[in-house]
Amino acid sequence: MRYLKKMMAILVLGALVFGVVGCSNSNGEEAKDSKIAYVITGTLGDEGFFDSGYEGLGQAKEEFKAQEVKSIESFDPVDWEPNLRNAAQAGY
Repeated sequence: MRYLKKMMAILVLGALVFGVVGCSNSNGEEAKDSKIAYVITGTLGDEGFFDSGYEGLGQAKEEFKAQEVKSIESFDPVDWEPNLRNAAQAGY
């Protein structure tokens, strides 16, 4: 049973990876006007999970020449949906 769960997790992860890779820009042009919002229900600065994700976004900004990377932090999980909506309306 554990083997089946492990294999299923690996298959799902593989599908996600290939799905993201398949969404790349096929003509090789960089999206210079793109903006990235990092909406989290926590804060940065504690060297935890959110910090490692934000570090990865910094690397993505450099690699893909994104215009801006912005973090939106909140301790209250109720704020997550409004923060996502506000980021989307702002063009992130």
